[in-house]
Amino acid sequence: MSRPYAARRAGGVTFVVFLTWVVAFLSMFRGFLALFGVESVVTSTDLSGSAGTTYAWVEIGMGILIAAVAIGLAGGSSLSRFLITALMVLRIIAAIWVAFTFSGQGGILASALIGGFAVIILLLLWNGPADRFFREN
Repeated sequence: MSRPYAARRAGGVTFVVFLTWVVAFLSMFRGFLALFGVESVVTSTDLSGSAGTTYAWVEIGMGILIAAVAIGLAGGSSLSRFLITALMVLRIIAAIWVAFTFSGQGGILASALIGGFAVIILLLLWNGPADRFFREN
């Protein structure tokens, strides 16, 4: 059943949905690269065997989860907004962990890119126009 009135999505929220999809695809792509042993974090460190496989599946799982929640986010779901916020905080923590753990060994650029997207997503997701959109939907 459709609502008689749905608030127009703020431009920042639309950009957040786009960036969220980018983060999802980057996470899944990076996970698949790690799974097949091509990811620089896995190949340039001793993350091999079960640790490398676990890293790969966590990246793939995060990407799938972020993509699924992005669909709800586009529709104005407050639950999706909360979940994306929690996931982006985890992405930032993971990016910082990779930067300090594997400094000088590769993977830092991809982590910085994903972490940067996560920060931008959080800033755009929690501003006035975004608040109005989620409150009215």
